[in-house]
Amino acid sequence: MKIEFSIQYRTNWGDSLVLCIGNRRVPMTFTSNGIWVATAFRLTSDLLDGYNYEVVDSEGRTVRTEWKQHTLKLAADESATSLKIRDRWRDRPEDSAFYSSAFVKGIFSRAGAESPQSPTAGNALFVIEMPTVAKDEILAVAGAGEQLGNWKKAVPCDDSNFPQWKISLDAKGGLEYKFVIADRKTLEIKQWEEGPNRYMPSCKENVVIADF
Repeated sequence: MKIEFSIQYRTNWGDSLVLCIGNRRVPMTFTSNGIWVATAFRLTSDLLDGYNYEVVDSEGRTVRTEWKQHTLKLAADESATSLKIRDRWRDRPEDSAFYSSAFVKGIFSRAGAESPQSPTAGNALFVIEMPTVAKDEILAVAGAGEQLGNWKKAVPCDDSNFPQWKISLDAKGGLEYKFVIADRKTLEIKQWEEGPNRYMPSCKENVVIADF
């Protein structure tokens, strides 16, 4: 599989980014608006389950690394001959304690919880890390258009790899949406994302958006 990685990051003068995946260190190219890109070929989906970005100086020495690796599990029907991944640099979040096993496998564990069916047929796969969702709740999406219920219902995300959530949507006509917290059983919306609506322009390629 051919995968194009992109990430927004403002480096110091003379520094650059490197993509570390498997045993490879792939130099990235600066484009515009702080976006760095790199293309890797002959990648298998298992290599995406643990990769990261590093900042290196002009002599190739690592000067900064991410808090933790990116993990992306692709099901067989999500794999393709080519894919674009939009990432975000992973600094240690203020709620990093909630990523510990005490919360992920204990207090907020999904063990035994029945999951509502999430869409799987879209060309845009959204990946969100959110560990602070209660066991009887679920992260979901509401938005414009029939696939998102015209703002009247919650479309659930898949939490089988909690605290990572995934949802696959058709973005060929563009998307206007917000994330919501919904009741796990009834899908009644309990909390709306604050701020303006999110927008995604029309995209006909296979893309993973993991820059939340």
